[in-house]
Amino acid sequence: MPDNPSGNKDDNAVSWVSLILLVGFVLLIALALYLGSGASTRASRPSTELIVVQLNDIYRLDAVRAGKRGGLARVVSLIRQIKDQNPQVPVIVLHAGDFLSPSLESSLFHGSQMIDALNFIHGIAPLYVVPGNHEFDYSDDDKFYLTDAILKSKFQWIVSNIEQNEALLPALRFNVSQHHLQRFGNINLGIFGLTLDGAHGGKDRAYAEISGDYRRTARDEIEYLEREGADLIIGLTHLNIGDDHDIAELKQPYPRFLWIAGGHEHSLDREPGWSGAALITKGDSNARTIWKVSVVKNNENIELLEESIPIDETIPTDPLFTQDVENVYRLKVRNVRPYMDTVVSTVPNRCYDGTEEAVRERESDWGDYLTDTMRTTYRGIPVDVAVLNSGSIRIDDTICERLTFEDLERTFAYPTPVVLVKLKGEFLRKHILEDSVGSKRGDGRFLQISGVSFRRDFSASGSEILKDLQMQSAGGRVAFDDNKVYVVAVNKYIFDCQDGYKFRQFVTDYIPAGPDLRTLTYAALSASTTNKGQIVGRIIDLPEYVKLPSAVSPKWQTLTAADKPCPSK
Repeated sequence: MPDNPSGNKDDNAVSWVSLILLVGFVLLIALALYLGSGASTRASRPSTELIVVQLNDIYRLDAVRAGKRGGLARVVSLIRQIKDQNPQVPVIVLHAGDFLSPSLESSLFHGSQMIDALNFIHGIAPLYVVPGNHEFDYSDDDKFYLTDAILKSKFQWIVSNIEQNEALLPALRFNVSQHHLQRFGNINLGIFGLTLDGAHGGKDRAYAEISGDYRRTARDEIEYLEREGADLIIGLTHLNIGDDHDIAELKQPYPRFLWIAGGHEHSLDREPGWSGAALITKGDSNARTIWKVSVVKNNENIELLEESIPIDETIPTDPLFTQDVENVYRLKVRNVRPYMDTVVSTVPNRCYDGTEEAVRERESDWGDYLTDTMRTTYRGIPVDVAVLNSGSIRIDDTICERLTFEDLERTFAYPTPVVLVKLKGEFLRKHILEDSVGSKRGDGRFLQISGVSFRRDFSASGSEILKDLQMQSAGGRVAFDDNKVYVVAVNKYIFDCQDGYKFRQFVTDYIPAGPDLRTLTYAALSASTTNKGQIVGRIIDLPEYVKLPSAVSPKWQTLTAADKPCPSK
């Protein structure tokens, strides 16, 4: 009889082999499924595709607040840190306007100091700017300074609402883009730019006609960038916040429009993005606080993660920027104006607050000093009230223990001649003081005052209103009289209808622009001290404005009907 007549031994061997193959096949399928699941998880894991650093409204290379806040040397250091911490992620910088002017340095170098600074930053991370209203400070006769600035820029200027007409400055026509589209990581980024027109507080120049139809321009640019394949669209704007709100609503029909990186207000702001509006961010002026925004992609969805970063003493200064830019221009300033560190007055045991949070939002003791000084413009002419728009006070710093010529010249970036007007109390209250109180916080049209006092209160609608208006006098406070004609000192800028004030409409008698407020302030400070500081150097020539104004007898004049209307924009 055969040992295995049924063949079971061979069949068993085949069965075991089949089982092993089947188990192996199942394990391979399970492993494939597991790996596939892991790959899918990794594919859906959010990834940072781009980091954006946002700046706006920077007028100084160095730090403010006695060196404790801001400073582009710290900004450069922060950008390097971000790049070192995220070596695989592209980093770019957006500047939302106002950099060429106004400042002490721009009065001497016409913005070249900022072009050198921004070129330095561009060498570390690509930089894109929109011009602000102060980029158009140059008159038609001085427009070559703007041309020079644009042509020397290694970074990209972007502005979409400048009219492409025959009068357009060639540098704006050929060297400034209407929009920008570029791929960073897995993101196609589109940027358009909007700047203020004359009707909204900007500068109208023959060489640069600016459209105020911001929403239409933004819509056209967004549609173009979408057609060209942009995944993320950013509006780089230098506009009033109300106009930014209006444009932000375009996110609803255009969901790839996610962010407005804005400037102009000078104070930190964030309006969160949602389905009906794009995110809006604005930083503090002079880089006291800036924004870092991470662009994160999760499958096809793009999210923005915004973080405000105080630029303070915890961030080291970049030694190369300090050496190659900041110190170079500090030396240049002192070569041109060697008197800069000369002490005008000592102010023991006190500080004057000229910071922007103070002068643009509330009573400032530096604003008090300046407006009190305006009331001494002419001997023999008593002045009841003085007003000065806070945008004329540019120092953005505190002045402690001593006051130098640098403090004076940083305070007054523009000529500030004083005009005297006769104004009926009703018009002063309704059209000047109440108008100032109704300004949004942080606006340069907010008035520093002398000779009156009042209380700011809230109306039923939540807007700020003026209450308890009184006159200040040597004998104390007295009632304000709507029917009385007051003598008011006002700087020529707002007498000439700037910042929306309508003095001309209500004034009949006036004394045209006289001494400059910087001269008056120097005279007041130097007369009030007997303790002057030492200066380095044996022979220092002081500036022309230290000369006292000639002792002429000013005469009241009548503002004619032809002169009353504000100049057309």
